[in-house]
Amino acid sequence: MQKHTRKIISMRKLFTFISLIACVSLLAQHVYTVETVPDPKKFGGGYVSNPDGLLSPQVVPYIDTLCAQIEHDTEVQIAVVALGSVGNVPYDQFSVRLANYWGIGKAEKNTGILIFWVADQRKVRIDTGRGIEQYLTDADCGEILDYYIIPHFKKEEYSGGIYRGIEVIQKKLMQPEVRTELLTTYKKAEEPEWAGWVSWYITLMMLALIFLCYRSYRDMGRRIYESNDIAFRRADGLATTMVVFGVLFPPLLALWKWGKKKRDKIRRQPFDCDNCGHEMRLLSEDEEDKYLTANQIAEEKVKSMDYDVWVCPECSNLKVLAYDGEVNYEKCEKCGAKTVEETSDVTITHATEYHAGQGEKTYTCLNCGNVHKSYYVIPRIVRSSSSSSSRSSGGGGGSSWGGGSFGGGGAGRGY
Repeated sequence: MQKHTRKIISMRKLFTFISLIACVSLLAQHVYTVETVPDPKKFGGGYVSNPDGLLSPQVVPYIDTLCAQIEHDTEVQIAVVALGSVGNVPYDQFSVRLANYWGIGKAEKNTGILIFWVADQRKVRIDTGRGIEQYLTDADCGEILDYYIIPHFKKEEYSGGIYRGIEVIQKKLMQPEVRTELLTTYKKAEEPEWAGWVSWYITLMMLALIFLCYRSYRDMGRRIYESNDIAFRRADGLATTMVVFGVLFPPLLALWKWGKKKRDKIRRQPFDCDNCGHEMRLLSEDEEDKYLTANQIAEEKVKSMDYDVWVCPECSNLKVLAYDGEVNYEKCEKCGAKTVEETSDVTITHATEYHAGQGEKTYTCLNCGNVHKSYYVIPRIVRSSSSSSSRSSGGGGGSSWGGGSFGGGGAGRGY
């Protein structure tokens, strides 16, 4: 009986000791302020601040790599912060202040995102910068939390929940129309000191145009010594050059119009038959089809090539001249027609810091329907720094954020 009593007393002492240790540990938990949260950009150049080790050290490098890939593809910066406690400060107020304090996202675009988790408040939040709220709405953030992050948190799979949430964000940002807008550059106004350089530039361009006009007139005069197709190609090249200059100097588009008119006149100028010397006749579009092959007709249909058919009315000598069309297509390896277009370009595996990725392009022949695929290598992500810190993860992405601002957009949840 005494032995059993002593055993019960010992168990009570052990339980009291464990409880005491837990209380001391809780009291000793560090309470962070906005200024004391470790900035991962200053400790290895990564994207994750995990000073209390709440996120798995095995998963953090993968989160870093995913955030680096997103910044590379869309210029959107994503920061992940996991803290044990921020005291009595509401987590949503703390997260917005932290996002603005660090300046997540590029200053000229404000496309930054902060995923913020406070363990003692059992709250997690997604904050969005002012410039990305239209692409990642408050409702979108709420759905990502409800359906992808919170379910993992309830199972204490915190690292997996964060990673899954970022994957969904990546999918939304990589939609073609969204990615195109995110990558749009914002040009800054030129400084006054550039005015002198611009004047010199315009002067040099005008001199180049004068030379171009002289050469155009001279080369077009050579037409009488060349065949129609050769003279046309020479005139076509000059007309294209005039378009380029005309874009820079709109008044000179009149020169392009003149060049185009001369080019078309050269192409349709009658010439003598090689056999009998009589003047050949250019057939109409309807007349020429019976002299063209099926491939040539298909090429004209997709406008990759344009054919002129000339016939001698005396000896019936036939001459077919080929010209490049309006659309650029590849030649089909099966039927030989220039009717192959790229129909899809997808990423099979994303590139990381450690492994190259792989992409797949699909080409389809519009003439015979032949389909073939080609694979290409996506280069590995190059890091500016691969070092890590004991207070935050390393990773890449530069040594500082971009200076973006936040206005309170996003959503938060408890779990």
